[in-house]
Amino acid sequence: MRTSTTSWKNAYIHYRTTKKGWTTVPGIKMKKLTNGLWQYNIALGDSKSATVCFNNGNGSWDNNKTLNYELVAGTYTIDHNDKTINYIIPTATPTITATVTPTLTPTATPTATPTVTPTATPTVTPTVTPMVTPTVTPTVTPTVTPTVTPTVTPMVTPTVTPTVTPTVTPTVTPTIMPTVTPSYVNMDVDGKTFNGILKSVANGIEECQYSHYDNQIKEIKVTSDKSFVDKMSESAEITALNGRIVVYWNNELQTIFIYTDKEKIVLPEDVSYMFALMCNLETIDLERFDFSKCEKFSHMFEATSHEANTIKIDFSSIDCSNATDMSFMFSDFGSFCENEFSINFGENFKTHTVQSMEGMFFFHRNDEFKRNSF
Repeated sequence: MRTSTTSWKNAYIHYRTTKKGWTTVPGIKMKKLTNGLWQYNIALGDSKSATVCFNNGNGSWDNNKTLNYELVAGTYTIDHNDKTINYIIPTATPTITATVTPTLTPTATPTATPTVTPTATPTVTPTVTPMVTPTVTPTVTPTVTPTVTPTVTPMVTPTVTPTVTPTVTPTVTPTIMPTVTPSYVNMDVDGKTFNGILKSVANGIEECQYSHYDNQIKEIKVTSDKSFVDKMSESAEITALNGRIVVYWNNELQTIFIYTDKEKIVLPEDVSYMFALMCNLETIDLERFDFSKCEKFSHMFEATSHEANTIKIDFSSIDCSNATDMSFMFSDFGSFCENEFSINFGENFKTHTVQSMEGMFFFHRNDEFKRNSF
């Protein structure tokens, strides 16, 4: 291929074959020959033809007025100025040799008529190189499909991303177990400490001992009514796990109110002396205490209700299934009660695991209690 160029310092050939897409813009740089021509060989391979255009690598294009140059196997000289193609030699191997001529003004106007007989009449080219019209008329694409040369972006075969059907992981809504607030609170103090806290609140004595004789407390109640107990001034909080246990004293009612935000208060293994020496105690709300873990019950009600005139206590909620020590548990309990004496032990009060019952009813003078015990 030969082309007349006025200012091209470099020449690039941009082409595609019938089997392959366009080269990357600006194309492939052509080799400049000593005679001023630019040359490049296109290896067609299995392709039958190539579509080519040219540029100087700096935005100046020769695309045959947007039609490009359609070439089959052979050697061509293409004039850049008048867009003519001179076919020189068909080649046995499927290659296209394209040369580009520099900007030479022809010294003679070519007089070759379009109807040249195949007598190989030489045609004088602007480079005075005789052009022999081949006896075999090259198969020029008779119907030229106009190819729009990308003036900015070349025609690039798009990379088609295959449509991949994604593997859809079904959305599984996990079964979320609701957060359940435990319906119990674990009291973290033993019976003696609990006893001292109740007496301290009732008597206004700091750090009262379990061995203190108390005549103030007549009733012990467990409640979850916070609005009620908040009205009381004297209070003490008992160490507990997963909840609160607060002790309040009502002087007018002579009643201890034990507040908890849970349904049950789980007691520790040792509840010895828990209600001992509360001499005027008439009734205890034991139903909301859980005794299932308790093992040591010794002195639990020693001298309890000793001076009370009326006693109404239901022991049936005391679970003794793990009890091992009941020594002096009811020693001197309610001994001087002269009026109503109502107690109930129920079926839960069992002693089959108990190892010590020493003095369980020691110094007990109430016949009613003895009759209702077992």
